[in-house]
Amino acid sequence: MKQEWIVSEKKKKECVSLTEELGVSPLVAQLLINRGLNDPKAARSFLNVSLESIHDPFLLCDMEKAVEHILNVIDQKLPITIYGDYDVDGMTSTTLLLEVLETLGAQADYYIPHRLDEGYGVHTEALKVIAQRGTKLIITVDCGISAQKEVKAAQEMGMGMIITDHHEPGTHLPEGIAVINPKRHDDAYPFKGLAGVGVAYKLAQALLARVYKQTDYPYLGIQWLDLVALGTVADIVPLVEENRILVKEGLKILNQDKRLGIKVLREKAGWGKKELTEETVGFYLSPRLNSAGRIDTAQWGIKLLKTQDLEEAEAIGNELNRLNTERQAICSSIYQEALLLMDEQVDLENEKVIVLAGAGWHHGTIGIVASRLLEHFYRPVILLCDEGQICRGSARSIVGFHLFKALESCGDVLQSYGGHEQAAGLSLLNSNVKDFRRMINRLADHWLTEADLIRRLEIDASVHLKQITLNLVEEIKSLAPFGNGNPVPTFIARDIVLDKAIPVGGGKHLKIVADHIDGIGFGLGEYLGEIQQAEQIDLAFNLGINEWNGSTKPQMQLVDYRDQSVGFPTREFLASLYCLLKQCYQQDNRGLLSNDQLVKRLGKAGAVVVDKTMVSHAVKIFIELGIVFEETSGRGKAIRLNPEHKKKINLTDSPYYVKGLKE
Repeated sequence: MKQEWIVSEKKKKECVSLTEELGVSPLVAQLLINRGLNDPKAARSFLNVSLESIHDPFLLCDMEKAVEHILNVIDQKLPITIYGDYDVDGMTSTTLLLEVLETLGAQADYYIPHRLDEGYGVHTEALKVIAQRGTKLIITVDCGISAQKEVKAAQEMGMGMIITDHHEPGTHLPEGIAVINPKRHDDAYPFKGLAGVGVAYKLAQALLARVYKQTDYPYLGIQWLDLVALGTVADIVPLVEENRILVKEGLKILNQDKRLGIKVLREKAGWGKKELTEETVGFYLSPRLNSAGRIDTAQWGIKLLKTQDLEEAEAIGNELNRLNTERQAICSSIYQEALLLMDEQVDLENEKVIVLAGAGWHHGTIGIVASRLLEHFYRPVILLCDEGQICRGSARSIVGFHLFKALESCGDVLQSYGGHEQAAGLSLLNSNVKDFRRMINRLADHWLTEADLIRRLEIDASVHLKQITLNLVEEIKSLAPFGNGNPVPTFIARDIVLDKAIPVGGGKHLKIVADHIDGIGFGLGEYLGEIQQAEQIDLAFNLGINEWNGSTKPQMQLVDYRDQSVGFPTREFLASLYCLLKQCYQQDNRGLLSNDQLVKRLGKAGAVVVDKTMVSHAVKIFIELGIVFEETSGRGKAIRLNPEHKKKINLTDSPYYVKGLKE
């Protein structure tokens, strides 16, 4: 939970300008400025998003060729197969294009590889199955950008292939009929961040425009924007520019419950008739749909999205709920195993990238576990399923470490790879894992500094609790949808005296009350004791609305806190800690202690003040002065006395100590 707070500088002149020009509150003006929207015209456009601002689909490279060929195949009544991916982006892309082609009279079906049996991407064996159906044209969605060999194989089987994808292209593109990807190096499309379903939607718009002889592109195919919103949110692509428009408009359609399967799924997830937002789509709908592709087959997801039969929708909804529960249990088990393997396989003191290989791990869930490990250790994580000769894996990354480019640089020891800047998949020979670990950590040493491994909490503005009203929360929502590239605004309130802090959710969560505002800390129950003891506290939080028993009021969603009742370590405290470290070193010539252990031992030794925050301050000072070394293992960070430190201790030689005295 503890992280470095970076508070945005308040720009008063620009705030006044936006407030006057747009008629927004100074706080919302500050939020706009923090997002680079200093210009009133750009800020107004951001607040008043419209489908009129989306781009002409024919600006994408090869779009003209793709449309011409598809329509020719439809005219000849030849079979078309959509080849998709097994995640939500792939499911929604497949469903969207399938429904559009059916609307245009095409003879169309689809194929999605099984995650565990086949793995990601286009496979030659799958192409043989598709060829036996009589297919003459394959259109990939959310995959295919690296399928050079497979495109040639399809041609040899008498099938043409059109690629639509949004993953990073390699040096050479597949030689298909058309390759539609805004990330192509030769593509001038104005927005590069579309999800796979966004690219499929662009193809759909182009087809509809040509068939119905319309040039009013923004409003073509809007009935499929619910799928675009669902897939875009699930794939965690940047929710800026065109994506933000598509998601905002798509959420409106999602909330109309026009798609029976989504209506049933939200009910099964316990969200009923409550408004779906980008947050609830990501929390309630996406995991249940994804569980189909992770644990069983993505066919369940597509059937649910397409069905118009209530009984079938109910049955599939129940199955997705069951699969999601199973997925959660599997993830928890793998996460615990991964933590135990950390000491054996990872040297956190010298390695910036965590590379772990485990036998028997469920390949469909390791991406989620990699994300949890990244959250815990805040460094790139690559988890590999050891399957004998081959390891297949998923990777997640932090800002500053471009995964796809890193894997590309390690291509000599990999069997296959693909993905984005912060998420990727890969496979390699078991015998190459050690070389791969060494190579990717060598890259990390060049690309990442120690400062990059410190989690930072970007804070938009400081507020007083009395400022927080329902009107303010509603005004802040005008910046939604929030997500990657447009984060949920985070605020701080300083020197707060809490009225109440209690456990909720069986102790997993906590609830606070300060002034007239309630706050909820999801997953923060372990910090309850510290928060209850604090006399004054600084809170970092997002703002939302709590609806309960007919009452609607603003609510803080806690992100972090700082105990301001704990002072900076005194010389007396630092002397006590130093003596304790010397004593521990003399006892076992090592004296390796975590901050928690230091707190306990200081308490037993009768130190004047015993607090984890103060100990943390003291440790940072001692590290700067060279008095201690910090070591890291799979169980966390610990320190030991530096026996070679002989200099006279001058606390003012520590910049952290000097800064602390000033504050």
